[in-house]
Amino acid sequence: MKIQPNYIRPNYSQPAFKASFDLQDEETKTELKRALRTSNGPDYIYSLMENLKKIKSDDVLSIQSDWDFYGNAIIIRNERTHAFTKYYRHQDESNFVNYYNSSGYKISGSGAEVLYKTIMNKNSLERLFGRNTIAQSGNFVNPTEALKGKVKGTEGIEADILSLKKKISSTESQISDLNRQIQTYNNKLNDKQELLRNAKTKYVQSQIDI
Repeated sequence: MKIQPNYIRPNYSQPAFKASFDLQDEETKTELKRALRTSNGPDYIYSLMENLKKIKSDDVLSIQSDWDFYGNAIIIRNERTHAFTKYYRHQDESNFVNYYNSSGYKISGSGAEVLYKTIMNKNSLERLFGRNTIAQSGNFVNPTEALKGKVKGTEGIEADILSLKKKISSTESQISDLNRQIQTYNNKLNDKQELLRNAKTKYVQSQIDI
């Protein structure tokens, strides 16, 4: 007799679905590596991967670079449903990379930020994973918090960075104060130079009787 598994029993380990990137796809891995090379890349890519895990589905995303009428399109595709979203990457004459959405509006931020923003906005989440995904968004991780306490041995580096940022801020404040003082002194200098010029002018005029 064939025994059917009892899914009602609480001790039965049911499959835990979670979305992910297709890390078997070389182009997807290449695009993720490219994004990781930016200064805030690790934070955005890690939080993106963690947020995908919180989406209760077996959907897998791929990232492909392709060319269309508008330029170099970066296409994020759900390989199960074939739903997709995309943005554009444009390198200018100075080799600086700019990013644009499908409507042609510029997207600010690094490549990692743009990838995150493109996938994690409400419209893209609904398009890629369905409307029910938005209900899960309350559990999503913020990129600034995603790696806190995760990478061991970096506490000293983070403390040094915080200390340096405070010193920079303090120095910039001092520079602002000094610039204001310089401007005040320049104004006074200009006034004195004008007084001196007027006095000299009057003397010369008296000498030549004009």
